[in-house]
Amino acid sequence: MTSKQKDLILFFPLLALTILFITIILIANPYSNNGIYDVSKDAVYIAGEACTINMHQDRHIHSITDDMYACVELHLNYFPPEE
Repeated sequence: MTSKQKDLILFFPLLALTILFITIILIANPYSNNGIYDVSKDAVYIAGEACTINMHQDRHIHSITDDMYACVELHLNYFPPEE
């Protein structure tokens, strides 16, 4: 087996792993949220549109208001106040 053949044997698996790694990063990128932000396990902010907060019976009012304030903060950062 020549040196060139050995290099090719190493090159193709590395190339395949590199392509796979880049594909996974592009598909599962945690920063590519399409404008949907998890505020908590019970709240989601949809950029510039809405905030959905689950207010089931077991939730304490303080955790609900914390989610509401977090949504407002995200909204203010999404639409900075005009000066």
